[in-house]
Amino acid sequence: MLFFDNNSVSQYFGIVLVVTGGEIAFIVITYTRPDWIESSLSSGWDSATNVSRSNIQTELTCCGFYNSSDRADLPCPANATSGCYDQIQDKVAQYDTYVKAAGYTLIALEVIIMCLTLTLACTTRTEEERKEELDEARRMTRDANGGGGKDSDLY
Repeated sequence: MLFFDNNSVSQYFGIVLVVTGGEIAFIVITYTRPDWIESSLSSGWDSATNVSRSNIQTELTCCGFYNSSDRADLPCPANATSGCYDQIQDKVAQYDTYVKAAGYTLIALEVIIMCLTLTLACTTRTEEERKEELDEARRMTRDANGGGGKDSDLY
């Protein structure tokens, strides 16, 4: 039989709690500070390689980040009419519902895991409690057998 001690269950609960808290904080930040998303995209554009920027421009048929004069990887695609920022936002918006559903499902699953972990922590007996229960069962068995014999006879 597998036994858990309360210390390891509590540590596991703490880890899941911290991870869930971080995910919730990330969700709150992204919804309350849309400018953070824009600045993250802009810094990502800056740190991207020329090949990556060129691939993005070709794939989305755009030029530069906000417009063709803003950090463009030349040459721009022939039929590019605007910067890539709007197209990137449109691409993100296409998958927004799926990302939200996955995030909320993950948080719900983690809350269920935390509830089950708390249940396990509350019902887990310590080693001392298990020994006491075993000794009590041995005494009851000895008493039921007429009270004779030694504890070693029960092993």
